[in-house]
Amino acid sequence: FSGTGQKGDDITLTINTKTYKTTVNESGNWSVTVSDTLGEAEYDYTVTAEDTAGNTSTTSGTIDVDLTAPTLVDKGLSVATDSGSSDSDNITSNRTPVIEGTGEIGAAISVVIKGKTYKTTVDDSGNWSVTVTDTLDEAEYDYTVTAEDTAGNTSTTSGSITVDFAAPSLVDNGLSAATDSGSSDSDNITSNRTPVIEGTGE
Repeated sequence: FSGTGQKGDDITLTINTKTYKTTVNESGNWSVTVSDTLGEAEYDYTVTAEDTAGNTSTTSGTIDVDLTAPTLVDKGLSVATDSGSSDSDNITSNRTPVIEGTGEIGAAISVVIKGKTYKTTVDDSGNWSVTVTDTLDEAEYDYTVTAEDTAGNTSTTSGSITVDFAAPSLVDNGLSAATDSGSSDSDNITSNRTPVIEGTGE
């Protein structure tokens, strides 16, 4: 705890039933360290200043000791930027994708990917998202997400995404041999009214 006052005044801080004393220094400042370890809780306190004539002034306040790491959930790529056949596989052709998740309201979020750090804050609905503005190449990328609450407690998680913008291989073989009837099983001429068309691909 610290504050200002009249030089030479005696300062008494009372918190958690303990009393701590100091004196206002030549610069008009005072500070007190609470040496009795505080548990996780909200604490009321009072500060009293007494001058050499015995006059006193008192103020009060409240502090909150928070030792709990903030909640943090990394959902990976947003549905809107997780392209392709699945919107939840963390594989995308988007080179500036969005990574999102949930956490403790007001916590600071830092996402580190490809040596870059992107920052945001958990909103009032408990959600967060960052857009990777540094264009990603075709590769798999590991990343970390760190949440820091207002008390300085942190939680960290990690994940990976894959950026793939190469067109998939595709070969059309036409009718299957089994349904390509007639003298040739590879001429794509058939009497089969429900034929099979086949090929290969990625």
